[in-house]
Amino acid sequence: NLSEPLPPSLRLLKSLESLSIDSSKFAQFPEIVTALPLLNLTLQSNTMNGQIPQSIGNMASLVQLNLQDNQLSGPLPIEIGRLINLESLDLSGNPFSGQIPQELGQLQKLVQLYLF
Repeated sequence: NLSEPLPPSLRLLKSLESLSIDSSKFAQFPEIVTALPLLNLTLQSNTMNGQIPQSIGNMASLVQLNLQDNQLSGPLPIEIGRLINLESLDLSGNPFSGQIPQELGQLQKLVQLYLF
Protein backbone atom coordinates (compact mmCIF):
# COMPACT_ATOMS: atom_id res chain seq x y z
CA ASN A 1 0.00 0.00 0.00
CA LEU A 2 1.42 3.30 -1.09
CA SER A 3 0.73 6.35 0.99
CA GLU A 4 1.00 10.09 0.48
CA PRO A 5 2.62 12.15 -0.75
CA LEU A 6 3.79 11.35 -4.24
CA PRO A 7 7.33 12.63 -4.73
CA PRO A 8 7.71 16.02 -6.48
CA SER A 9 10.18 14.38 -8.88
CA LEU A 10 7.18 12.65 -10.49
CA ARG A 11 6.73 15.89 -12.46
CA LEU A 12 9.94 15.04 -14.33
CA LEU A 13 8.28 12.04 -16.03
CA LYS A 14 7.35 13.96 -19.17
CA SER A 15 6.56 10.81 -21.17
CA LEU A 16 4.39 9.08 -18.54
CA GLU A 17 1.08 8.10 -20.13
CA SER A 18 -0.53 5.85 -17.53
CA LEU A 19 -0.63 5.98 -13.73
CA SER A 20 -2.57 3.54 -11.59
CA ILE A 21 -2.67 3.70 -7.80
CA ASP A 22 -5.32 1.30 -6.53
CA SER A 23 -6.25 0.27 -3.00
CA SER A 24 -3.73 2.50 -1.28
CA LYS A 25 -4.05 5.07 1.46
CA PHE A 26 -4.32 8.33 -0.39
CA ALA A 27 -6.57 10.64 1.64
CA GLN A 28 -6.51 13.51 -0.88
CA PHE A 29 -6.47 13.72 -4.66
CA PRO A 30 -2.73 13.99 -5.49
CA GLU A 31 -2.73 17.30 -7.41
CA ILE A 32 0.80 16.62 -8.67
CA VAL A 33 -0.76 14.27 -11.26
CA THR A 34 -2.51 17.21 -12.93
CA ALA A 35 0.91 18.37 -14.17
CA LEU A 36 1.59 15.10 -16.00
CA PRO A 37 0.78 14.33 -19.66
CA LEU A 38 -1.29 11.29 -18.71
CA LEU A 39 -3.66 9.46 -21.00
CA ASN A 40 -4.90 7.11 -18.25
CA LEU A 41 -5.31 7.84 -14.55
CA THR A 42 -6.71 5.31 -12.09
CA LEU A 43 -6.98 6.19 -8.40
CA GLN A 44 -9.69 3.74 -7.45
CA SER A 45 -10.36 2.21 -4.03
CA ASN A 46 -8.25 4.60 -2.01
CA THR A 47 -9.49 6.61 0.94
CA MET A 48 -9.54 9.96 -0.88
CA ASN A 49 -11.98 12.47 0.52
CA GLY A 50 -12.81 16.08 -0.24
CA GLN A 51 -13.48 17.46 -3.67
CA ILE A 52 -11.95 16.74 -7.05
CA PRO A 53 -9.63 19.73 -7.57
CA GLN A 54 -10.40 22.28 -10.27
CA SER A 55 -6.91 21.61 -11.65
CA ILE A 56 -8.33 18.36 -13.09
CA GLY A 57 -9.24 20.54 -16.06
CA ASN A 58 -5.52 20.86 -16.88
CA MET A 59 -5.43 17.18 -17.88
CA ALA A 60 -6.81 17.66 -21.40
CA SER A 61 -4.87 14.66 -22.73
CA LEU A 62 -6.74 12.20 -20.47
CA VAL A 63 -8.57 9.42 -22.28
CA GLN A 64 -9.51 7.43 -19.17
CA LEU A 65 -10.17 8.68 -15.61
CA ASN A 66 -11.16 6.25 -12.86
CA LEU A 67 -11.80 7.61 -9.34
CA GLN A 68 -14.17 4.80 -8.35
CA ASP A 69 -14.76 3.78 -4.72
CA ASN A 70 -13.28 6.63 -2.73
CA GLN A 71 -14.92 9.15 -0.41
CA LEU A 72 -14.79 12.10 -2.80
CA SER A 73 -17.64 14.49 -2.12
CA GLY A 74 -19.08 17.86 -2.96
CA PRO A 75 -20.05 18.98 -6.43
CA LEU A 76 -18.29 17.75 -9.55
CA PRO A 77 -16.02 20.52 -10.82
CA ILE A 78 -17.16 22.15 -14.05
CA GLU A 79 -13.53 21.87 -15.22
CA ILE A 80 -14.20 18.20 -16.04
CA GLY A 81 -15.75 19.63 -19.22
CA ARG A 82 -12.24 20.60 -20.37
CA LEU A 83 -11.17 16.94 -20.63
CA ILE A 84 -11.98 16.93 -24.33
CA ASN A 85 -10.24 13.62 -25.10
CA LEU A 86 -11.95 11.66 -22.33
CA GLU A 87 -13.55 8.41 -23.48
CA SER A 88 -14.14 6.74 -20.09
CA LEU A 89 -15.09 8.41 -16.80
CA ASP A 90 -15.79 6.37 -13.66
CA LEU A 91 -16.80 8.34 -10.56
CA SER A 92 -19.02 5.63 -9.06
CA GLY A 93 -18.88 4.73 -5.38
CA ASN A 94 -18.34 8.31 -4.16
CA PRO A 95 -20.81 10.46 -2.17
CA PHE A 96 -20.89 13.42 -4.55
CA SER A 97 -23.59 16.04 -4.08
CA GLY A 98 -25.18 18.74 -6.19
CA GLN A 99 -26.10 18.68 -9.83
CA ILE A 100 -24.23 17.03 -12.66
CA PRO A 101 -22.48 19.92 -14.41
CA GLN A 102 -23.71 20.83 -17.88
CA GLU A 103 -20.07 20.95 -18.97
CA LEU A 104 -20.09 17.13 -18.99
CA GLY A 105 -21.96 17.52 -22.30
CA GLN A 106 -18.78 18.94 -23.86
CA LEU A 107 -17.10 15.53 -23.66
CA GLN A 108 -17.86 14.53 -27.25
CA LYS A 109 -15.56 11.47 -27.19
CA LEU A 110 -17.04 10.00 -23.99
CA VAL A 111 -18.30 6.43 -24.51
CA GLN A 112 -18.34 5.18 -20.88
CA LEU A 113 -19.77 7.13 -17.96
CA TYR A 114 -20.24 5.73 -14.46
CA LEU A 115 -21.59 8.20 -11.90
CA PHE A 116 -23.31 6.07 -9.24
